[in-house]
Amino acid sequence: MMRRNVRWDVLSLLILAVVLAPGCGAKTETEDAPIPKAPPLSESKPAAGGTSEEAADSKAAGDVVKTGPFEKKFDRITVSVPAGWQEMKLGQSQFGFVDARFVLPAKAGLVELTCLSNRGGLDDNINRWIGQFLTDPDGKKSETIKVGDVEARWIDLKGTFNASSSGKPGPHPDWRMLGVGIPLGETDFFLKLNGPKDAVAEVYDAFREFVKTARIEQP
Repeated sequence: MMRRNVRWDVLSLLILAVVLAPGCGAKTETEDAPIPKAPPLSESKPAAGGTSEEAADSKAAGDVVKTGPFEKKFDRITVSVPAGWQEMKLGQSQFGFVDARFVLPAKAGLVELTCLSNRGGLDDNINRWIGQFLTDPDGKKSETIKVGDVEARWIDLKGTFNASSSGKPGPHPDWRMLGVGIPLGETDFFLKLNGPKDAVAEVYDAFREFVKTARIEQP
């Protein structure tokens, strides 16, 4: 009887040794592959698939000087730039000729406003703008508006613009220009807004109000 019990004890120990032996049976959690670590942010590569439009938007954003609202002061005249209007850096060809350049928000396209002082005479400069347009029938309007105590000249042109706009050479079909000449004595002040017809229509009221609220300093 004692010998049978010893045999069962030995057999039990053998079975237990087999169960506990490493590498046998189901895998344990300690055998799972380690989780790879994410690379540091400084080592991460930029995501692929960026579009040329995104690159252009990024470049354009770097050209923004200031976004309205703010006060912009020129020689003898100050304007209140509305919210959302962006003053842009001048291009190389504009230095010494244009005092400031703005981009106005519009869904239908890019609308650009340039501000400049010129001694060439009010009528001569505005007539030069008119000469740059092949106007539609009834696409030319001119009137006098009040800016402070000064009588300014307003023009509204629609048609094909044959000159350069925003660095792109003409012709620009279905275009529109709003131009203003403000006499200030020896030097006149000009506002020239242009862009696609539908885009200019979006900003028409805001631009007209912007012109009328300009403040002129006495010499």
